Amino acid sequence: MEGYVRVWIGRLVGDYGIVYRLSLEVRNPSDLDQRVSLVAPALGGAARGLFLIEYDAVDVGILRPGEDRTLASINVRARDQVVMTVVTMPVAGSFYPVRLMLRPDTSTP
Repeated sequence: MEGYVRVWIGRLVGDYGIVYRLSLEVRNPSDLDQRVSLVAPALGGAARGLFLIEYDAVDVGILRPGEDRTLASINVRARDQVVMTVVTMPVAGSFYPVRLMLRPDTSTP
């Protein structure tokens, strides 16, 4: 098999193939239950991402610069906290950073 496999060891340029694991602690200090959305806006150019959120796969498709997409929404009870696990990896042809934001969900459940 010599010559068929080329092993290359060197410096990684870019972030393709890097797996990001995040634990987001969402706290609700208010006296009212709150619905919160995890949103991904594309900041560095066209982006495409595959996210694993609490074991659910979410493919955001292609995000154009300045566009955002809701990845998940959660309910956080009054004076409580929730931990959300997010795993992601840049998909070929996309440009990171993709910033993740938590914001109040104003849609109707």
